[in-house]
Amino acid sequence: MSAATTRVVEQGEDMEVRRLEDPATFDRLAHVDLSDWFNPFLPTFARDAARSGGAVRIVVREDETVGLAIAHPNEKVVSIFGRTRRAAEMLRREDPACAAFCEIELEPVGEVFWIFRRPLREPEPDHRFRHAVRTADPSESGEIARRMREEYGQLDDRWLLSAPEEGETCFVAAAGDELAGVAWACVRAQRARLHSLVVAPRYRRLGVATDLLMARLLWARASGATDAILEISEHNHASQEVAGLGGFRPAGRIFWMRPTHGPRVGSAARP
Repeated sequence: MSAATTRVVEQGEDMEVRRLEDPATFDRLAHVDLSDWFNPFLPTFARDAARSGGAVRIVVREDETVGLAIAHPNEKVVSIFGRTRRAAEMLRREDPACAAFCEIELEPVGEVFWIFRRPLREPEPDHRFRHAVRTADPSESGEIARRMREEYGQLDDRWLLSAPEEGETCFVAAAGDELAGVAWACVRAQRARLHSLVVAPRYRRLGVATDLLMARLLWARASGATDAILEISEHNHASQEVAGLGGFRPAGRIFWMRPTHGPRVGSAARP
């Protein structure tokens, strides 16, 4: 843990921002309460950022961690977690040239993402797969990266091309020799997060997204998850429809904020 980079005292509260330099400390983030939805995934987010050359910062108040920021400078995005506006604002000021995700609404808001949740104790909806869905082969990493970059633009391949952690899997939907779709799933502490879905334009509206959703739900249940979450833009009505078919319902929100300084950037694949 490095020395403090920022310190404020307000209304009797002494808080400071520190950068976590040692990946061995990231597992401790599993024991902090900074989000209604993402607490189990915070160590994974931190390791993803570290192996991509990013930064992990915390806000500390009387030795208690009250805020966390995961910054991906190459993707120009930072994800902020915390229960107080003051902690979130302190972390936001550390990366003003990056767009930001946060459950607390900061300025300037560019887009709202709904957090959808589905209990996995319920029976799976009847579903007949229309495409061959399987876990990705390591040899497909380059093609997966290309597919994701076509959709999201800025993407740091280092988190993608390194070996996934245990409990994290990439699924692909194949159409002959082509990857029609790509999607990720991660299970931590009995919660699954389904994320980074990409369907090639020519295969949209053909059931690829639904097949990838159902495959990940089956895998999550088999991996011990009792519920699953995913994030979808308020403007992405097609994905919202797919989530509804899979039994998901809106349960919360996360905000995407534009950079406070520097050029504007588009929203990113991962919070």
